[in-house]
Amino acid sequence: MSTREERSNGFSAQGVTPPAENLRRILIDGDIEAVLDCAQSMASELIARNAATDDVRVLLGAIQGLEVSWPTDPSEAKRELRRLRAWAAHLSRTVVGEAREQEEHPLEELTSALGRGIDILLEQSDGAASASETRLVRSSRREAFTRLVSLFEAIMAYYSYGDAAL
Repeated sequence: MSTREERSNGFSAQGVTPPAENLRRILIDGDIEAVLDCAQSMASELIARNAATDDVRVLLGAIQGLEVSWPTDPSEAKRELRRLRAWAAHLSRTVVGEAREQEEHPLEELTSALGRGIDILLEQSDGAASASETRLVRSSRREAFTRLVSLFEAIMAYYSYGDAAL
């Protein structure tokens, strides 16, 4: 089995929400192979479940909005990440509530992945001893969030391109 196949098989049996260790490889280590595998798997699932493009775009737009307006204060960044996670959960419940004929709505997979990614970002400690350590933590959280944005952009790209890319 190839490395790519092994990574693809690391997703949950119920859907394609990547487990925490895959998200850590993406967010902390910057593993581009994991980004591509995860994005492709999640996009395939969105296509298979006929997910609404508008729902996916709304979620991506909110993520990109935080990237553009990323706060310089670490505590404000954490607050904004928590707000984004809560907003995504609300969006998921709203959309799923409108379309309950499906056992599990595809947007639940995306918001679950986003929630797990945000949890990983929030685990990064702000308890740095010096100013340079504080800058390092702030910088690494920002870089990890940029990787999360890239993951969702890749999901949208694969999804928009459709089955031909997969």
